[in-house]
Amino acid sequence: MTNDELFFLCVLTGAQELFGIENPVEGLNEEGAKAKWEEVSKGLYESKILYDDQNGNICIRDDYAKISAAISFPDIAYEYAPDDLSTKYIYIKGSIYVQLIRKDDLQLKMYDTREDFISFLKKEFMIAYCEDNEENIFIQISEEELDKALEYFTNSYSIPANIFEGTELNIETIHSALSAFTQNISFIDFVGYRNNQETPSQALFKITKTEDGTWLFKICKGNIKMLKCNAGKALSEIINF
Repeated sequence: MTNDELFFLCVLTGAQELFGIENPVEGLNEEGAKAKWEEVSKGLYESKILYDDQNGNICIRDDYAKISAAISFPDIAYEYAPDDLSTKYIYIKGSIYVQLIRKDDLQLKMYDTREDFISFLKKEFMIAYCEDNEENIFIQISEEELDKALEYFTNSYSIPANIFEGTELNIETIHSALSAFTQNISFIDFVGYRNNQETPSQALFKITKTEDGTWLFKICKGNIKMLKCNAGKALSEIINF
């Protein structure tokens, strides 16, 4: 499926704003936009993704209707770029789970069950490595405190004790957390967006695998959580923000 085809499916679904989909009619006049729709809709009808019901109403085939609904109105969405050539998106709407990959072309995958999706998510976001964690560590500081700590840490490779004095953790653990946060070897960064609440929220995530275990970092609402925890707790943090 092309970007243009998916865009028009989402428009037919009622989308006003789209995340991860380019607008092919942006900058076109009314005549140009109409011509683009006629071009794209022809292909959608030929591939039987679109059809007309007995009353002449335009309908979307069930599987693509679910995909377009999840992309148009996601409860939660994630964006990440695993390399310089591709960007990936994940959309969750109720029990519909969709991954979109933008590379040279556009690839879509819908997961049939929650179990299949959770298994994929654990692997894709490196959550599975958290199963090897033997400790349960939780640190929370403000973004401002993190900036100060990282500046101090990167310049002197030591720990600013005043920032972490209330955590009751030893220096080695804090050193391990900051070292994992600055590591750029075995890690993944991604952004999460949650829309199914009164005030939409956004969170930045980083998961880093080190010799000492796997750390999850979550920046949300001005605070950062640093966790070395099991996979279930990590998954909960990623979904709830």
